[in-house]
Amino acid sequence: MTVQTRELYVGPRPYEESNAAIFFGREREARDLLSLVIANQLLLIYAPSGAGKTSLINARLVPMLGRVKEPALAEQLGAGKGFEILPIARVSGLVPETIDLDAIPNSNIFVFNTLVSWRKKDAGTQSAQERKLAERELIGKRLCDYLEETRPVMRQPAEEDEEESEPLSPRVVIFDQFEEIFTRHFERWQDREGFFEQITDALKGGPLTLRRCDIRRPAALISRIMRGANSVCVALRGRLQEGVDRVLKNESKSLAERMDILVSELNTILKGESLYDEETFAGIKLREETAQSLQQKRKARSCLPSNRLLLEDAFPDEIYRRAHGDRALRVVFSMREDYIAELDPYTHLLPDRLGTRYRLDRLRRDAALVAVKSPLQFTHVSFAPGVAERLVDSLLQTPVRVAAPVTTGEEEL
Repeated sequence: MTVQTRELYVGPRPYEESNAAIFFGREREARDLLSLVIANQLLLIYAPSGAGKTSLINARLVPMLGRVKEPALAEQLGAGKGFEILPIARVSGLVPETIDLDAIPNSNIFVFNTLVSWRKKDAGTQSAQERKLAERELIGKRLCDYLEETRPVMRQPAEEDEEESEPLSPRVVIFDQFEEIFTRHFERWQDREGFFEQITDALKGGPLTLRRCDIRRPAALISRIMRGANSVCVALRGRLQEGVDRVLKNESKSLAERMDILVSELNTILKGESLYDEETFAGIKLREETAQSLQQKRKARSCLPSNRLLLEDAFPDEIYRRAHGDRALRVVFSMREDYIAELDPYTHLLPDRLGTRYRLDRLRRDAALVAVKSPLQFTHVSFAPGVAERLVDSLLQTPVRVAAPVTTGEEEL
């Protein structure tokens, strides 16, 4: 492998994936993280500011998880595990002035910024106007929806003797500088809970019962049921407890209050007898999944699964489809350790309460020497005796600048 001498050291910025060949000193940590990602759906990496989390992820973890194409690098890192790595996401960002998230039901600033991060690989060839239109389409979209929509379709063999297509690679989603969920967009702090719920939905699937976040268009749903827009709406209204319809029509109450009441009532209905009868659902197009669930209803102990499908089919514009989850999906959060305590109120929303964690220490002296000396192996240049040691000792004494919470600059120095 030939590397220009001027390219051996990146300076005071994080390493990128393209710098993998000259990144050294973190081999043990990279192997540890690789094993943890393979074995666990959800992983938290935390470290002191300036420890090099971003560099380790970019220049070691991502290449080792993905398919290493450069032969010399494959020899250095291993052949890779074949995961599909989505573009590294950030939960902070600037919302276009033309977009008013407050006016859009179920909009989530952290989900929106994540989706914008993921679609960056497609944005390079688009004009500014095309990017704006594409970003508008992301508003109100859930993480699980985007992951499902962008999932490659495995091609089936056209001929009997044709080899089967290679199985789809499992996906890895990485959130860098994840402390930004607590240091940015303070005015949207309520969105944090919804973001963590969507992470769990993408991994494990959503619950069969409804949550307020499962309602895509709250006002429209209330309106349709209250005015009996079709036979399903009439049937649902007839099953509401006495007096609930008056509360739902009372516009002096906030939409959120009325939505909480309706969701509670709908869950009671969902857990009860089957919603289905041929006359009520005569004008509703049922999915194949729903039809199959109805056929199996007699064997099922509960009508809840089929009732949820029926409700989604009856209100496709008002109610999100339940996320099925992806057991092969992997999610990695990387953040500064001084914000770990901020996660505590939300861990109950995540699988295993975010129990799989890895603390990354700052480079110790021996590893730092490896990081400084090893890139020179690709050249005929070397440090004079003692120079690398003095350089490392000097760097170990240098204070790390911690980025202020309100700035948007890189913290990894």
